[in-house]
Parts: sequence; structure tokens; C-alpha cells
Amino acid sequence: MQKSMKLQIAEQLNELAKEKRNDKLTVTDLVEKCKISRQTFYYHFRDIPDVIDWYINKDIDDKLRLSIDEGLKIGTVRTFVDVLMNCEPIIQYGMATSRMWRVDDILVATLRRVLKKLLQAENPGRDLNTPETKLHLDFSAYGVSGAIYQNMLTVKQDPDLLAKEIYAILTSMRSIQLN
Repeated sequence: MQKSMKLQIAEQLNELAKEKRNDKLTVTDLVEKCKISRQTFYYHFRDIPDVIDWYINKDIDDKLRLSIDEGLKIGTVRTFVDVLMNCEPIIQYGMATSRMWRVDDILVATLRRVLKKLLQAENPGRDLNTPETKLHLDFSAYGVSGAIYQNMLTVKQDPDLLAKEIYAILTSMRSIQLN
């Protein structure tokens, strides 16, 4: 089965980010690597951060589709860590650019969405739109995002251990969020 054009563009961006760690990466670089026209690129994406957003969310949605319904489990957290580690080149590239705030927003929004789905799976029928729950979701999303990004930059911790630590933090906060 042929990959979608969007997926081809996103995977090539990830490869380019590995190759050009400290160089400016442009749409021109990407269309040349993909052997497509600029028009094709702009048909699918607005800009490079849009590719990053799509790639991270597609990968997370594809890999977490089944496990997210089971609620907060260590396997779900490990899958999430694996997805972000797979996207590490484009995340690091995006964070090193002048638009790093967009990549940070992408990570936080994605984490918040996943955490909310996990809470919904564990608490069917519960109103998760209360100010307190929103605050805890934001706090957790920013904290996990920061921990994962810091791990990418410096620590390079084993993904299993990182997932266990994040899981421990999230489960200890679960009692706060739901009381």
C-alpha cells in the first residue's frame, strides 16, 4: 500500500531534521528531498510546524487508538514516550527554531488531549470540564511535556524508566484530579 503524501512529507521532514540538526530547514529543502512541488507541499500543510503537529498527532492516534480506552496504564504511557522519541528529530529541530513556542504548544495540546481521553476512559460519565480538572490537565500536560523534552536534550534516560516515572507521577496526581 502506498503511503499518503502527507506521511511521506512528514517522514522526510523527520529525516531532514536528523541530517540538518543545527541548520535552518526550509520548505525548499523539504520539497527537494520529497521531489515534490511547493504547491504540493502547501496543498497538504501551511508550514513546517504544521507538518510537525500532524506527524506527532497521527503517530499518537495510530499507536494509542486501542490502548487509550483502557485508561491510564504503563503500556499506554510507554507507547506515548515511544511516539515522541520517534519524533525526536523534528521536535528538537522545532524547539531550536524561532517558532519553538508552536512546537511546545503542539506537545502540550497533544498531551492534554491524550490525558483527557485517559481520564474519560477511567471515569465514564464524569464531567471533565470543571475548572479544577482543566487546571490539573494543563499542569500534567506541561509537566510531562517538559520532562520528555528535557530527556531528549540532556538525560537520554531509558524509555522504559522514563515511562515508569511519568506513569508514577500521573497516577499520584490522579487522586488530586478526581477528588
